[in-house]
Amino acid sequence: RAPRAVARAVAHDGAARAVGVSGRGQGDPLANRKAEETATALVTSLAGGVEAVADLKLGGPLGISTGRVRPKRSGHWRSHRGLRDVVVNLKALRDLYVHMSDGAGSALTDTDEDGLVRILFDQVIKDAGSLGPSMSDLLKTDKGIHWAKALHGGLKDLRETMVLNTAEALGLV
Repeated sequence: RAPRAVARAVAHDGAARAVGVSGRGQGDPLANRKAEETATALVTSLAGGVEAVADLKLGGPLGISTGRVRPKRSGHWRSHRGLRDVVVNLKALRDLYVHMSDGAGSALTDTDEDGLVRILFDQVIKDAGSLGPSMSDLLKTDKGIHWAKALHGGLKDLRETMVLNTAEALGLV
């Protein structure tokens, strides 16, 4: 009897989960949008993500807005993982961009604009990875602040290039 009760409980739980999963797309704000609106939302999200990495993860410790270097504003400054997290964030944003540009029927597929954005993503990821895992340690070195500012500028350039080229290729401007 116990195995039947367990089987019934599992079947009931599985049916309840299936009903829950089937209704999940109903509340999705992108589910009923036109393709152009969805593309605009994706480009905006990508640009916002790159800008957040530049301004929050690099700009704060660099003192871009205050004019004073503040290494403790770096994420994970005690564990010395701030720059490692920048690399992880940039890889995730690059993957999102790649999936968007390679999507079925995407106007970006195999264009020069797409290639340029991919090169820029790869370059800033390589640059961030070469600086080590810790923003605090980087800012203690003589040239560290200059390297971090160069990476910040590279991210700003990536964002601008991505927005201009992607929006143009998708017909959003």
